[in-house]
Amino acid sequence: MREEDAEVRLLHVIEEHNELLEHPDQDALNIVFHRQIFPLPVEWNYHFQFELGKNGLEEACAGTEFAGVSNIHATCSWKLFHMIGSKKPWLFPEKSEEYIVSAAVWWKPAMETASLRPHLSQLLEEFTQWTRRQLRHNQWHLPFSFGNGFRKRKARINLLKRLLRVFEGV
Repeated sequence: MREEDAEVRLLHVIEEHNELLEHPDQDALNIVFHRQIFPLPVEWNYHFQFELGKNGLEEACAGTEFAGVSNIHATCSWKLFHMIGSKKPWLFPEKSEEYIVSAAVWWKPAMETASLRPHLSQLLEEFTQWTRRQLRHNQWHLPFSFGNGFRKRKARINLLKRLLRVFEGV
């Protein structure tokens, strides 16, 4: 990249076409290096969207570079877990399936990394307290919820319980 002065070319593409690029960094890399890109095997670019969409996933991936992704998920045999999207497990917790799946994969190895542990312990404590407050709030209001509101609150409670299990398992 240095030999080809790629940084200048990448920045130029982003500056010139920023409003047209959905993911400016990735799009610029794809444009500048379009003839020099070699896809990684899926276990080196695994992401949690695979886990969220696991029903019918194998059929959808048959014949593509993503074939076998269900086995990677079942055996947790990824080499690199790519945290794509806006839901990051180290950011403030969210009440979403996407967040819980990524948190379940990320927190335990992160806490086992000695250099991260001091910084993450306080963050984990804050996340756990926030999740418990949310759970208490939703449980308290459940008896006063009707119809669709009841179902949504019950689903939220189940998500929060799963999130607490993730944090407590770290």
